[in-house]
Amino acid sequence: MKSFYNAMRAEWIKMWSIRSALVSTIIIGVFGVASSAFVAWLYRSLLHGRNVGGAFAYPPEELLMGVTGIGFLVVLIFSVTLVTTEYSTLTIESTFRGTPRRPVVFLAKLVVGGLYMALVGLVTTFLAGLAAKLVTINVGNVEIFSSNWANYYWRIPVAFFLLALLSMGIGMIIRNTAGAIALLVVWMTAIETILLVFSAKVNFGPFLPFQNLYYFINGSTTTTVFTFKWNEFGAGAYFFGIAALLFIIGLFVSDPALRKFKSGPKSVAVKATADAPVLNSALPSAPTAPATDVATAAPTAPQSRLQQVPWTNRGGTGFPVPPQTSGAEPPVQSRSPRPAQPSAPVPPSDAAERRDPNKGAHEL
Repeated sequence: MKSFYNAMRAEWIKMWSIRSALVSTIIIGVFGVASSAFVAWLYRSLLHGRNVGGAFAYPPEELLMGVTGIGFLVVLIFSVTLVTTEYSTLTIESTFRGTPRRPVVFLAKLVVGGLYMALVGLVTTFLAGLAAKLVTINVGNVEIFSSNWANYYWRIPVAFFLLALLSMGIGMIIRNTAGAIALLVVWMTAIETILLVFSAKVNFGPFLPFQNLYYFINGSTTTTVFTFKWNEFGAGAYFFGIAALLFIIGLFVSDPALRKFKSGPKSVAVKATADAPVLNSALPSAPTAPATDVATAAPTAPQSRLQQVPWTNRGGTGFPVPPQTSGAEPPVQSRSPRPAQPSAPVPPSDAAERRDPNKGAHEL
């Protein structure tokens, strides 16, 4: 639960770090209020409203055409960019590293973006009705607090949230801003309009998603071409089912098993051979010197001339020769050094005198 809360905080910060949230809010608000005021002024000038009790009543579905028309398009574009922008800039990699569970990331996007658009739809609907009432004051009858208007105060926000759900699912599947927006806009404005022409012969008009969404908002039971087989709540549930299905497909496509991100350079696979074995590494390691068990010998003191003479030749030196039992040479008994005596000059000779091994060290 804490990770989901942190993911929502991160998505809220990212949503307001770019201008699309502010621009989308301004466009929905300005065009929604302006179109409602313009339609009210037009009906006031032409006296086109329905005459109810000596005053003209203006239908909400006509006054709110700007909210349900331009507002729908802006919600589609805004919801798509919440997903595809991070794929285009590769910042989605950092998001997935911060929150490895990718469904949590997209659910946080849906909660933050969808609820924000629902709030914008609620405020815009109320301001649009208020603008229409001010334009038609003393002329028409715009009861913005009536039960008829109250239905729009919750149906339009729910429709905005459902559009965000549908758009994010398409964005996760396509992962391209231009492609996802083009598909949604063409689907809503062109494809369903063309299919409505053929609904007179093939009755698939009631199964068109956006027609069900408009039916959910306006509550009209019939159209000029076809008749719905369910009420407005069934139409809303039908659109919700399609949007939820596309969102689940988008979550499946974004699974880590199907798409992975790597930040470092790709490792080079090295085939292990007898000359260059590879152990736990993709790259061959540097050659190392073979390990030996020979310990480094500690420096010893220089030996005297007497210590260099074998024990077998020390009979005439005046030192006792201990018996050899193990073959190892016993330690030399310490003796005080004798004062150095000047050596006699050695006569030059052409050949070196051959040493007799039977002579003692003092006879050398």
